[in-house]
Amino acid sequence: MGGIPVNPGDIVVGDADGLVVVPQEHAETVLASAKAILVKETNSMKQIKAGTVDRSWVDKALKEKGYKV
Repeated sequence: MGGIPVNPGDIVVGDADGLVVVPQEHAETVLASAKAILVKETNSMKQIKAGTVDRSWVDKALKEKGYKV
C-alpha cells in the first residue's frame, strides 16, 4: 500500500487525509498515545469554546526568539 508493507494482523485506518498502517505489535502503544492526545485536544477545545484558553506561552516563545509581540 503506497510502498508500505502490510502484514496479516496489521491495523489499517484511513480518512480523507490518507492512510496509516499500525503493526499489531505496536497497537496497544499507539492506542494509548491516541487516547492521551484525544484527552488533551478535548480539553483544549473546551477552553477555546469557553474563551479561557491560556496562550501566553506563544507570546513568551515569540519574544524568546526575538519577535515583537
